[in-house]
Amino acid sequence: MTKFSRIRKENFLYKIVFSHHKYILNVFIMISLFTLSTHVFSADTTSGADILAGTADGLKATLNGTGKTYLYIAEGVLSLAAYIKTKNLLFLAGIVVVACFFNIMMKVAAI
Repeated sequence: MTKFSRIRKENFLYKIVFSHHKYILNVFIMISLFTLSTHVFSADTTSGADILAGTADGLKATLNGTGKTYLYIAEGVLSLAAYIKTKNLLFLAGIVVVACFFNIMMKVAAI
């Protein structure tokens, strides 16, 4: 093997390893966070206690009160912005569609 072919091979390996270093680092961070999260939350899941116990009443109060209001406000602002951008009246009709859909889903879920 000549000196130049060895240098080319070394540079090739160097490029492969360091061109993917961000990907490898991201994968390592994700695996580390997943491992840490399983240790942090393992006490709650292994004790047999229901983590979501008692949240149904809070959800019902939120979705029938301020949650519904904020949903309608957000839909109104987004549809108005979409109408201004596109000049299409169907985006304004989305307010009625979302309101009807939300109320139907609340009835189906018996909330």
